Amino acid sequence: EKQKDVILMSAGEHNLSVIWTSPSDHSVYLHKFKMKKCPYSQFGWEEKGDVLGQTAANMTYNVTFYDLTPYTDYCFQMVLLYDSKGYYVWTGGERFIFRTLSSIPETPEPPKVEPLSIQSGYEVKWIEPEDNGAVIFSYILQYWDVQHQSWYEVFNGSETHWVVDDIIVPRGSEYVFRVAAENSNGIGPFSY
Repeated sequence: EKQKDVILMSAGEHNLSVIWTSPSDHSVYLHKFKMKKCPYSQFGWEEKGDVLGQTAANMTYNVTFYDLTPYTDYCFQMVLLYDSKGYYVWTGGERFIFRTLSSIPETPEPPKVEPLSIQSGYEVKWIEPEDNGAVIFSYILQYWDVQHQSWYEVFNGSETHWVVDDIIVPRGSEYVFRVAAENSNGIGPFSY
């Protein structure tokens, strides 16, 4: 009997659930799901279960792989033990490639404060973090006010830098800045 495909049942930001239905002719005795980040290669496969699982005829088996990277393609395959043919690896090619969902952006590196070369003043800069599959459209920059023991927003925009405004952040004090990125999935964690 022809093998059935591995089918995606659900995708999350950090997990993929797949199913496979065994043949009805009792030809497969044991099975195991395997998964890895694409592109396809023979190395780096993560297996579900320590040993091959007993296989009943015409039974649907479901497995979920966790702790995956958002908006990433993963290749799946089945290791099958046939009654007379021995082991067989059922790869399925591109039919067995599934993608996790996009997510909020990663945590940015802490912003750096640098003096401006043209005029007196300072500029706060940061590096764009991983967007996790959805374009970053905004950054939120905050500073810590030691006197009031609170964070205050000083910038919300699409640039990866902000020229310090003396009216908003007066000179003569020390400040700590943090930044977070926002995409269509929400606001990511602030830098630390």
